[in-house]
Amino acid sequence: MSYRKNTMVNKFNKDDNTVVGTVAYVDSASVLVQLTIEKLDSVAVGAMVGIFTNIGGIYVVGTVSKVTSQFDESDDEEKIFSNQFKLNIVGTFYEKNGKKENVLRKGISIYPRLSDKVFTFSRQNLSLVMNSSSTKVTQEKQLDIGCFSINDSSRAVLDGNKFFQKHAAIVGSTGSGKSWTVASLLEKSSKLKYNNIIVLDIHGEYYPLTEGENRIAEKLSLGRESKFQLPYWLLNRSELLSMFVDHGDNDAPNQISRFTKHILTLKKNKIEGVNMDDITVDSPIPFDIRTVVQLLKDDDEEMVEGSTNRPKKGIWNGKLTRFISRLETKINDARYSFMFNPKPDTLRLDWLNNFYSLLLNNDNENKCVKIIDLSEVPSDILPIVAGTLARLLFDFQSWTLSSDRTPITVIADEAHLYISQNGNSSEKQGMRNFEKISKEGRKYGISLIIVSQRPSEVNTTVLSQASNFIVLRLNNENDKSRIKNLLPDNMNDVVNQLPLLELGEAIIIGDSIILPNKIKLDEPSLKPDSNTIAFWDDWDTRKLTQIHLTTTINNMLHQSFLNNEKSIENS
Repeated sequence: MSYRKNTMVNKFNKDDNTVVGTVAYVDSASVLVQLTIEKLDSVAVGAMVGIFTNIGGIYVVGTVSKVTSQFDESDDEEKIFSNQFKLNIVGTFYEKNGKKENVLRKGISIYPRLSDKVFTFSRQNLSLVMNSSSTKVTQEKQLDIGCFSINDSSRAVLDGNKFFQKHAAIVGSTGSGKSWTVASLLEKSSKLKYNNIIVLDIHGEYYPLTEGENRIAEKLSLGRESKFQLPYWLLNRSELLSMFVDHGDNDAPNQISRFTKHILTLKKNKIEGVNMDDITVDSPIPFDIRTVVQLLKDDDEEMVEGSTNRPKKGIWNGKLTRFISRLETKINDARYSFMFNPKPDTLRLDWLNNFYSLLLNNDNENKCVKIIDLSEVPSDILPIVAGTLARLLFDFQSWTLSSDRTPITVIADEAHLYISQNGNSSEKQGMRNFEKISKEGRKYGISLIIVSQRPSEVNTTVLSQASNFIVLRLNNENDKSRIKNLLPDNMNDVVNQLPLLELGEAIIIGDSIILPNKIKLDEPSLKPDSNTIAFWDDWDTRKLTQIHLTTTINNMLHQSFLNNEKSIENS
């Protein structure tokens, strides 16, 4: 976490401020101001202004969202101009509040009256007000994220507790700086001794954070030969069924029944010295999937003795054939071998300890931030893989004694790919796991940070549970509309600024920050590999080589990045 001392003047000097207009209209969240004619150029969209109240030393603070100029043509000889601006109320500034001085609080305690004077802050007073928004946050909780665009001498400080303990969303169009923002958050969080942040890295772009002497994260690749594995037996009953069962099949109930029974039997046979009634089909106990297939084949081919002592088909005969075919297809597909053909040691009863140790270990010898590289996971099972990982973390937290619980944050990068609003059976199952965390995770110390370039395609339930938003440049109307519907009413005008934000600029809104204003985010030291390819430059400098062709084709044939190489340089 980055801590910086705020440079503040000690006294708010109200006489240094410039009066620019008077209050003409007030509602619960905004104020319309009649602008003084000689002060036409004194306010602009995004500027911060104050309002003198009827109580000395207390000022309403707002940000300008709209500036208009109209004229009245009722007088044929002279046009009478009416210049106004609208401001959204963000808080109340107190020169003195109890024993504290210079305090900015969210909300409003005294509403402006008609004709109250509206002013722009002097540079010193503006710095004092903006910096005072962070004094409410103790230094230990401060998450110094960047500087305010309207006053680069003022730091934008979030309450680290409120940002991570409540779900958050980082949204922005391609190239707006989402990955940059995530990397900056990880870098600041990595300075805490025992943080536990897990990033679901869909495209493998965060690997630079895991390399070199200054690395801040541990990389966990989900592949056939990696030390981090996700064997099939870690999937619960619902997750397994979502992958294999066609619910449109008339025999689906029979398939579910036999599949569940055989798995439960194998799990119970694996455990000794415990009450068998405590074991369920969802208990994380290893079993052999190929043994299950053989047992299903026995059911599907079983012949029993009939009433005339002649053999007849058993009760399951012929009803499991299509199900067995689907099972074998997935099990034998090389793309899924990381799950259905894992390393032999994953079938040991004590292997689950190794799994969670890799995922959650936060001692000084290992980096606390874990980057889970999912770039080799086939897209058709990405939702179930991501959802299973999230559910396993939730299960761990929910079964941990509250006195022993250490908080966990899951950063779901490119969330629209696997936490979508619609999808097939496996996609919906994965989505339901994230929904559960979004609704119940806070009480168990597990939170979500949703990262997406298409917020309009992210599951509504999950996104609506976010209490903090880092909104970067957004161009798509559907995406802007989705974010607008999630923001407080007095922040809706902010959405109009989103297409104009520069790279690395964001508007942060939520419980963790008092001033929802445009912020220039700090640049991370270790940048993710997410830069947009320079087409024009590359076409003039790079040629396709034989080594490039050979390596890429080998990767395609093996459905894996051989030697973990992400790119091939020109030779």
